[in-house]
Amino acid sequence: SATKPVRGVAAVYAARYVGHKTASGAILDRKHPTVAHLTLGFGTRLVVVNRENRRTVTVTVNDRGPYSRQFIIDLSPAAAKALHIGPNGSARVEFRIAGNS
Repeated sequence: SATKPVRGVAAVYAARYVGHKTASGAILDRKHPTVAHLTLGFGTRLVVVNRENRRTVTVTVNDRGPYSRQFIIDLSPAAAKALHIGPNGSARVEFRIAGNS
């Protein structure tokens, strides 16, 4: 069944977190498009769309956050790069769980 896209603002992890463990135990790196979400299960794959330029990326949830209410997800550097969001940036996005269309 179709999942309704979730809309809001995504932030990019601060560079200082690269190389550190995420809540799932995985290391945050610059190669893998991953994302932090407060409640979705680790391993859940999401399709994220940058609503400003329509670029998309498929990411895997491997961390908890963001803890600021103004953001709905935190993007890893690789995910942000795929969406053409700068390293200290944020963007209006929407996401849905991958595999449901």
